[in-house]
Amino acid sequence: MKFVSYTKTIIKNPQKAFLQIIKDKKKNKYIIAFAVFIIIDNFLVALLSSKQVITHKTPVSFAFPKNFPTLGSYYIFLGVPMWLMFNLLLHGISRLFSKKGSYVQLLVTSSFIGFIIAIPIAIVRLIDYFLVFPATHIVVYVILLYSLYLNIVSLHVIYAVNKQKAFVILLIQIFSIILLVVLIGIIFLIIFVANYYKGLH
Repeated sequence: MKFVSYTKTIIKNPQKAFLQIIKDKKKNKYIIAFAVFIIIDNFLVALLSSKQVITHKTPVSFAFPKNFPTLGSYYIFLGVPMWLMFNLLLHGISRLFSKKGSYVQLLVTSSFIGFIIAIPIAIVRLIDYFLVFPATHIVVYVILLYSLYLNIVSLHVIYAVNKQKAFVILLIQIFSIILLVVLIGIIFLIIFVANYYKGLH
């Protein structure tokens, strides 16, 4: 099975694996599979949270509103659009540094990185829930660093930029997302304050 073979190669030699994956003529199926995985994963987390199976906050899991599925269902279906948008932003930034690479290639490598990271994250979730083990924080940070490394290699392969530039591209994406969130927060705050004062008069 190619999926298992690719996954093993990513762990051993990510650069070689990503080169093989982006040349795969049937790579779109991995993107679809990961999109479905996001929806299922978000649904299960939201469902368990609504039934108070997850009752405390951890580094990798958090409680959802109790009126799931009314609010929880929005979160479930926002996962895929957000993943697509974040990668579109990353692709746009990458193209400022290179004329090579495509959005589809980025999505397929992102899918494999997501699958690889999801398994240890799920294990940490379970350990942290049942044992409340302090070391899970460290494990999460290690997983995030490994994810960062895989993304750097992915950008290096797809857009033919050196790894230093790939790291800078990721930093620009992160700061762009933070700036966007802050701007949206300010807009909502302005609307809230305006409606509040409007209600006083």
